[in-house]
Amino acid sequence: MKKVLAIMLCTILLLVCASCTNTPENAETAEPIKYENLCIDIGVNEDGYYGLMSDVDIHYGEDGSIDWIYLDDPVVLAFKVSSEWDGGVYLLKQSVGNSAIDTLAEVSTELRDSGNNDLATRIDAVISIIGNAGPITGAST
Repeated sequence: MKKVLAIMLCTILLLVCASCTNTPENAETAEPIKYENLCIDIGVNEDGYYGLMSDVDIHYGEDGSIDWIYLDDPVVLAFKVSSEWDGGVYLLKQSVGNSAIDTLAEVSTELRDSGNNDLATRIDAVISIIGNAGPITGAST
């Protein structure tokens, strides 16, 4: 219930800020309009979303339409995983992920040393999948 209320408030705040002006006064100067601690909702594949809070710079084109938007160090308030991600994602502490990779690497080495290269190759493939998935340490979206 709290998440629904937070999303509704974020959406209302965004609409209020967007309705303050149709064509920004400074569109000709190409200076962005800046907002502090604005709530932003981003839809993903029609069934997922991110609810973010961030300082926002809205950059307008010469015709007064929004050209692009910059989010400065966004914070995720809420999210719903899109069906693109098969219903969910795994999140691990970086230390837990690193430990799992180290353990798998040790097992792979032991398997190669014992002559079981096929299993070692399969474990190396799992290490590659996990290693390529993270860790994510920044807030870039």
